[in-house]
Amino acid sequence: MSDLFDQNLRQDMPLAERLRPETLVYFFGQEEVIGQGTLLRQAIESDNIPSMIFWGPPGCGKTTLARIIAKLTKSTFIQLSAVSGGVKDVREIKSSTGRRQSCSWTKSTALTKPSRTLFCRWWKTAPLF
Repeated sequence: MSDLFDQNLRQDMPLAERLRPETLVYFFGQEEVIGQGTLLRQAIESDNIPSMIFWGPPGCGKTTLARIIAKLTKSTFIQLSAVSGGVKDVREIKSSTGRRQSCSWTKSTALTKPSRTLFCRWWKTAPLF
């Protein structure tokens, strides 16, 4: 994890982004999900990640955990917002096959029905989490 006062950090990067944990060592909380010996921790360590949906209130670590898992499993991390994204974005992600992907789709309750249908159909069969 970079030093908060490191001059190499982008000045326009929000403080929350600068402080975001980059490894499981610095990821605090959610021990029942990610602690030693849990099913998810074993899946991460064995690089055998199934498709998953993280659900919870803002700020509980869903996106941070997805980023950490993507980094540990050498997957491509893709972050989208349902408010500004749609069917076109889901199709673009789907067409970029060949690599494992970690897709973080925030504000998923704002997905339109066509986007939700396409994303869920793809999520069931795609190698993403």
